[in-house]
Formats: sequence, structure tokens, C-alpha cells
Amino acid sequence: EEEEEEEEDNSARGAAIAFARSQLIKQRSEEFHKKYNMEADEAEKEYEEQEKKFRTAKSAFQEKNNKLDDLKAISDIDFRDGELFDLHGQTLSWKTNEYTYTLAWFDQVKQGSTNLGRFDAWVGSDHLAMMYAHGKRCWGGPERSTKVLLQCGPVDAITAVDEPSMCEYEMKVTTPYACTEARLRELNESLESGARIVGVDDVLEVAQNTIE
Repeated sequence: EEEEEEEEDNSARGAAIAFARSQLIKQRSEEFHKKYNMEADEAEKEYEEQEKKFRTAKSAFQEKNNKLDDLKAISDIDFRDGELFDLHGQTLSWKTNEYTYTLAWFDQVKQGSTNLGRFDAWVGSDHLAMMYAHGKRCWGGPERSTKVLLQCGPVDAITAVDEPSMCEYEMKVTTPYACTEARLRELNESLESGARIVGVDDVLEVAQNTIE
């Protein structure tokens, strides 16, 4: 009987030890997972924060890179020794019964939303004609292009648009930049006195009649 009681005690003691061990393992496991999850959460937050910083830095770099590209593109443009630089970024528009034409200086010409060409080069050494090329391709024809002819006038204005050949346009634009110094003085004097400006008012009147 004593042996049986001893065996029962040993068995109970073993069971208690096994239970205690399992509880300890469970506790350690929970502590490990808790610590691991906290570290994993912290690592994930750190990753997201670093990724956000990276995206911000990448966006800033791309923006600066784009600005450098824009500056390089502008530096390649012939502004007639800088005289026409102020026109860059300016836009003119002219409406007819069918279309609205727009000229973005040193950028592109449009007929409504149709691209009639991007600034390509000056035509001739007098800097009075600009070629806008590689516009939207015509159906079964060439790419659209526009020659912009600069004429002396007191203001920047589109006065006429023609299509002498298929998909090849010609736009007439008045601007003080196309005037000689003598002609510019004459225009200023006429504007101050209110007198009719020969070679300007008649062109503008024709353009206005065309619009109406």
C-alpha cells in the first residue's frame, strides 16, 4: 500500500510539474508573440515612414528635374537676343465662325483642341516668321504645321489664319516686336493723338469683319 501511495504521489507530482511546465511555456510563448508583434508593428511603422520620406524625396527630385528640363528647353530657344523672352508663356486667341485659334508663343498653335504644330524654328534671318511643326497628322495627309508671320502693330493680336495647302497653315500676327524703331515711334504718336494708323487699323478692321 505504501508503494502504491508513493506511486500515486509521484504521478501527481509529475502531473503537477508537467502542468506547471506547460503553463510556463504558454506564458513564455505569449510574451514572445506579444514582443514579436510589437516589434513587427514598430518595424512596419518605420518602413511606412521611411517609404513616405522616400516618395516625398523622389517627388521633389522629379519636380526639380522637370524644372531643369524646362530651363534647358528655354535656354535652347532663340528669343532674338533675349528681346522676345517676355512673350514666352503668353497666349493669343482669335475666333472665327468655325474655330478658335490660339497661339502660345514659342510653344504651340491650336485650332480648337487640334494641335497645329509646336515651335520649331525661325524662318529667315530677320526673325519675322516662325515655324510651328509636327502637329496632329491629317487624315491621309501630313502632320499639321503653321507658319506664323509677324507684322508691325501696336498690340499683340492674331489678324488672320489661312490654309494655303492641305494641313499647312499660315497665321498673321501683329506685334510691336516686328516694328522698326521709326515705325514704333509713328505708332505711339498715332495712338496718343487718336489718328488712324495706316497699315494697322485696316488690318485689324478686316480681322474684325472676318470674325463677325
